[in-house]
Amino acid sequence: MFYNTITGDVEDSNNSFSFESVPDSKVLIVAPHGGEYVPPCAFPFLDYTHQLFPLEIDQASNEIYRANGYSFAGTSIHRHVINLNKRKYKLEEFNVFRDVGFDGSPLYLEDMPDSISERLVNLYYNPFLNFVKSELFRIRERFDDAFLLNAHTMESKIPEVNKFLEHRKRPDFCLGTNNMHSIDYNLLTEFHSSLESHARDYFGSDVSIAIDRPFVGRVGLTRSFGCPNENLNALLLEINQGLYFSENGSDSEVVSALNSIVQNTLDDIF
Repeated sequence: MFYNTITGDVEDSNNSFSFESVPDSKVLIVAPHGGEYVPPCAFPFLDYTHQLFPLEIDQASNEIYRANGYSFAGTSIHRHVINLNKRKYKLEEFNVFRDVGFDGSPLYLEDMPDSISERLVNLYYNPFLNFVKSELFRIRERFDDAFLLNAHTMESKIPEVNKFLEHRKRPDFCLGTNNMHSIDYNLLTEFHSSLESHARDYFGSDVSIAIDRPFVGRVGLTRSFGCPNENLNALLLEINQGLYFSENGSDSEVVSALNSIVQNTLDDIF
């Protein structure tokens, strides 16, 4: 039985991942932060009923980024249970567990023992990253190159923990390139141009797209897999939740439009 942080219900969930390998796809879309569930082994330690848990999700990212004809990796596990967009280790310790929420509030009621940390890594982190790696390498083996879209949404307001890093209003869309180390320049230019065209068709000419602001893609999947010299391109895409999300939830019409924008952008290129 898992706790659903959005509804507040305890539910059965036998599907922690959404993995789809599309044989003819040159693209792998990865949505690591769209999950809402907390597994029972984390109940005694995480403050999972805290009001921040339903808010600190990449809202509707699975719906926005699931595109026809492209391989996909998503999860139903909440990002504060385990962060699937981080490298597993830092200084020989697990680097996938966050201590505080975006407002600085502690996430834990008490320290989680190493045995539970290891269990969470084995249950969720390892299978997710293993699929991402194997699928990306399968694509490269077949087509000689592969493209990973690291798919996220971002809060419209700058969170408390980021205020010392960000000093400007967040854009509608952010493309993170790890300072141009994760993606070929021509591919980035093509992606930016297509995304801008389709986004303007729906949102108007004043839509804003920033590169490496506020997120550069210096950590996690973008950095780990983006290596153009080895025919692996990776791009972080962050969509501002202010376009479609409010205290009343997600606007299904805009979510559908964003899904079409993602679909059409990828179709233009791949």
